[in-house]
Amino acid sequence: MIDLASLPHRHSQSSVPVDFMADEVQNGLAMVLNDDERQRPTRWLVPMNAGETIIFTSHNWHRSSPNGQRQTSRDAYIQTWVHPKARWRPDLVPWHPVNEHMIRAGHNPGDDLCGDRHPTIWHHDQDDPRDGEAYLSSVFARHDRDVPIAATKEADSDISMFDASDVTSTQIRNILSLSTHKGAVSHDHLRQSLVDILSSASNRQWLVDVTMEVLFSDESVELLALDGDMEDLKNESSCDTIPDLLAWILKSLLISAAAYACHRSRNVFNSAYSAWWMLAGKAWNAHFLDGKFEPAYRLCRADVDRFLALIRVRKSDFDSLPATGRLDFLTAIVGGCMEYVPFQNVTMLTRLQKDGSRRAPTLGQVINDMLTGTGGLCTCRNPFLFLLLNALDFQNVRFVSVTLCPPNGRVLKNAHVACLVCVNGHDYWVDIANGFPYMKPLRLDSDGAEEIHHPFVHTRLIQRTQPGYGDVFVIQHKFQSCVGNAESKEWVDNGFFRSEPVSYEQGFAMMRQQHYDSKADFGPFLKNFRFNMWSGTSGVLIRNMDVFTAFPHVEIERPRLPQALWEASGTSRELANWIRRAGFEVNDDLISLVPEAWAQSQSNAGKIRLAEEITVTGGFFDKTADAFVGLISVWRCNEDDDVVGLTYRTIRVYTPDFKPVINKGFAGGSWYNDELHIDNPQFNDLHHVHACRDGLWVANTGLDSVDHLSHDGQLIARCGVVPDVSPQDCLVDIRDQAAHTERRGRDQGHVNHNGADEPSVNMVTQLPKSSPPHEGFFGTVPSFNTGQLMWNSTVDGLVIASDSTSGEMIRAFDVSEYPELPRGWTRGLCVLPDGLLVGSSAIRGSAEQWIQRHDAEWNFDVEQSRTAVSFIPFDQSRQPRAVDVLNERRAKVFSLLLKPQEAKH
Repeated sequence: MIDLASLPHRHSQSSVPVDFMADEVQNGLAMVLNDDERQRPTRWLVPMNAGETIIFTSHNWHRSSPNGQRQTSRDAYIQTWVHPKARWRPDLVPWHPVNEHMIRAGHNPGDDLCGDRHPTIWHHDQDDPRDGEAYLSSVFARHDRDVPIAATKEADSDISMFDASDVTSTQIRNILSLSTHKGAVSHDHLRQSLVDILSSASNRQWLVDVTMEVLFSDESVELLALDGDMEDLKNESSCDTIPDLLAWILKSLLISAAAYACHRSRNVFNSAYSAWWMLAGKAWNAHFLDGKFEPAYRLCRADVDRFLALIRVRKSDFDSLPATGRLDFLTAIVGGCMEYVPFQNVTMLTRLQKDGSRRAPTLGQVINDMLTGTGGLCTCRNPFLFLLLNALDFQNVRFVSVTLCPPNGRVLKNAHVACLVCVNGHDYWVDIANGFPYMKPLRLDSDGAEEIHHPFVHTRLIQRTQPGYGDVFVIQHKFQSCVGNAESKEWVDNGFFRSEPVSYEQGFAMMRQQHYDSKADFGPFLKNFRFNMWSGTSGVLIRNMDVFTAFPHVEIERPRLPQALWEASGTSRELANWIRRAGFEVNDDLISLVPEAWAQSQSNAGKIRLAEEITVTGGFFDKTADAFVGLISVWRCNEDDDVVGLTYRTIRVYTPDFKPVINKGFAGGSWYNDELHIDNPQFNDLHHVHACRDGLWVANTGLDSVDHLSHDGQLIARCGVVPDVSPQDCLVDIRDQAAHTERRGRDQGHVNHNGADEPSVNMVTQLPKSSPPHEGFFGTVPSFNTGQLMWNSTVDGLVIASDSTSGEMIRAFDVSEYPELPRGWTRGLCVLPDGLLVGSSAIRGSAEQWIQRHDAEWNFDVEQSRTAVSFIPFDQSRQPRAVDVLNERRAKVFSLLLKPQEAKH
């Protein structure tokens, strides 16, 4: 059965190749067939008998489901017919099996598909205006750009049809490495094909045994009750136990791999690979990547290609060179790592465990940090270089342990790891992880004859006998005169190492963890901030409050420190812009972590402390129903208790699957003892929930009511805030998108906030002329006023404190009086002992005109509005502070909740 849709691929979002292994929602077919906003296509289900042929344009959406009548595979021949003026472009679909046929036929990329091997079998009307290059250009214009294959993969790293064989082959090699790994990678199977590996019955049996040992418990051997796809596997294989099913899948993998290797025949659904991934592959992936660094691990080809593209190195440029090309290739890799992947301790400082401790990166973090250009320290960079060079078949790659000699005179034994690699019969030292511009390999026996020249520092290797260590190789520096750097006249030692290789765990594991242990006081990275990137002629370097730029002739304006670090994720982008003006590219996700990293380093150094944590709830104006919960950290100076900075971290982004409402997200929240699950069909456009000993009080804005519920979510009472609304006996469900859209703007009272901790209070306060209030709660601030105060905020930027008895306004704060703070729709209020935390959300769409309903106007440029949280001090001599909150994703802040002390961990 062939399933066809009348609309072409380009009708929808298919600018990337379709993955036959992905769900139809991912590959776009479901959207084409069900999208009400576009022309509805005609859909045909075409039954086919054995021997029949169907001809259709490949531009049409098409698919073929598994056989409906019998659970067996079927063979089919696929021919591709193209326009006679088409050219072969293998760079657009490098994974396609046709490419190898074209290569064997002697074609070169860009060749016309004509001649005896590509006979023309049909001509259409030559007067057709679509004939010729113009028509081809219009049809294929969308292919004239690079299309990242990775874009079609699942977010959780599931395999796709584009990399299934590569990922699976590499993974099986890695599993086999577990049996014999003793240090360096030298196993024959690492260079064998998947067919060669699985042709061995002993290899297949060992894979079954080790998979059972590592991934499955004894209790899970029997396949007693399986659901969905796993049950289908059980039925198709007639296997009753997991070992038998694993053996069957491995045999299926052998058949699939052999069919492709011998005949270029393939199962378009990659069912054998999918079965392996579902039963064992995904779990093996987690086992490797969530564990410690494993030197025997083999990078898959896709990861190698992705990294080489990141550092702007093309392997093909060096393959055709003579023997010296191998050294040039290594030099290009080293230089690319320095220029495009930063040396930084941001990830070290910000990756905290639940107990507040830190640990060295897992294998998965090492790989991901390098592939994404995030980078790291020597615990990340040189281990990845080791894996990369092995994957590229460099010879005799090994680790050496380096003892560092910092300027303070304290020798750090075995504090660093570097690599040695053999090229053209000579050993070379390579190190991309010491924070200095080591832009090329140095021959190990050069003894000072070779130098790395850089405007910041020159480097060389010499040999000498070191007391207590024997014969060693010494890394020496001679600093150059450049912006912010003093010139040194003599060579000074930076570190030394013996040439004997060490295993990663024995030579470096203990030291690695010491770097991350705050009690060990080992190395500079927990109490200082470090960031640098280098090219052959320039560089950027930040060491705490010191900024260095290594330009021989050009000086660029330096960022203001520490403000640029505290505000690195803000709209000004001062730090990122400085790095880019210096000629370097930087990962935005990494820059967003800089404020927290700076705060953590200063806290570890005893200069500041984490004083308060505030939970943020909100959503997004990005046409999704997503909601988020985040955390604002307030950092105070240990000397004067002043707020020195705010940092933000996202805890979770949540996508509702029950009655989602676009652009809504989370509204107001409340901290209380237990987790709450509420389900009431009369909820509509909720704005706040207050949890206390008496139950839950919900601001049911769309129904113009305040609802009182028990802690288990049962409705106790519903109080309408305007007459003749919110009947308690109404059974119509008004929670979904349609009801929200219908009722939006029709509410009369628009309940925003409610509280029940002070039931005896009965007061009325007169607010200044402004837009309506949003927050409203009671709080005592001894440093500001000894009595109980009523706190209100308005969406146009006022915060008012009133006497809880008389209603008299005590003090008003106007965000517009602080020009350095971000402006927006003011919502979210939290009172601290010495100031206020106020949320702002960027003004979007109809919100720009909304305020006019209340005879008011925005007193700022709405185009410059931002989503952020600001600190306004009570003492005007103190500095206000601010931090952006997911502003790049069009987020909106709804509530700011002071986190209880007992909930902080």
